[in-house]
Amino acid sequence: MSNWPSYVTLTEVGLRDGFQNMHKHIPVSMKLDILSHLINAGLERIQVTAFVSPKIVPQMADAQKLCLALPALKNERTQFSALALNVQGVERAYDCGIEHIDISISADPVHSRKNTGMHLDSARNIMQKMIRRTKNFNMHVHAGIQCAFGSAFNEIIPDTRIYDMCREIIDQQVDSFGLFDTTGMAMPSQVKKKLDMLLPVTQDIPFFLHFHDTRGFGDINLITAMNYGISRFDTSFGGLGGCPFIPGAKGNIATEHIALLLEDLGIKTGIDIESVHSCYETVTNYAGHQC
Repeated sequence: MSNWPSYVTLTEVGLRDGFQNMHKHIPVSMKLDILSHLINAGLERIQVTAFVSPKIVPQMADAQKLCLALPALKNERTQFSALALNVQGVERAYDCGIEHIDISISADPVHSRKNTGMHLDSARNIMQKMIRRTKNFNMHVHAGIQCAFGSAFNEIIPDTRIYDMCREIIDQQVDSFGLFDTTGMAMPSQVKKKLDMLLPVTQDIPFFLHFHDTRGFGDINLITAMNYGISRFDTSFGGLGGCPFIPGAKGNIATEHIALLLEDLGIKTGIDIESVHSCYETVTNYAGHQC
């Protein structure tokens, strides 16, 4: 407990990860309304969208329109970011005024092909190009490794691969580095093992974690990471989310659930829990069982 941070930053990813799997189209007006409520609820970091193929992820087809509306909502406290999976995505985000870009690469070769259409070696090369492009644009880049805790396709993901990929990313001087439990397979022992292995590599670079709650271990994994002093986690309002390319990978850890847990532990988040939950109610009232 002595290593626990006194303040934890929750990066809200519901507008991207939470919506990407939904079949019913969420209009830009509703996304902006939810975004406004999340800002007022005290969220300091919000991932607003993804610059990916609209044919593959139709819910993100309005990324440009959404981002061009962000200046009207911007304040000094809240940081907006967007996900990109290739160089073109980075360029599109920059053209829309995005200053913080989230990029990630899968450690699972099968997932890499399903998610980006690239073999793992090609994806690793593209990652390097993406980071260099963000540097050319003076963007803040937050990079990480997907499927860091296991494969849903019976692939063996050796720790040496995770380590080498981490070194490749860190050597590019990114602004923060993270691990993604894309498959929801993480267990506390794995979290400890990965952090013991990677924290000496990342050193002073901020470290974040993205847990899914597929098997109900999301909050335990988060507390395990806090024992290492980790103070930044991705969460989604209402626990919405899940990778569309991984069967059975359920939603993220819920923003309001984690904020309540941390509050009970005496750790501040600056989040109005009821306001966040109202965003989930808005979506469920609109989309019904699809959530």
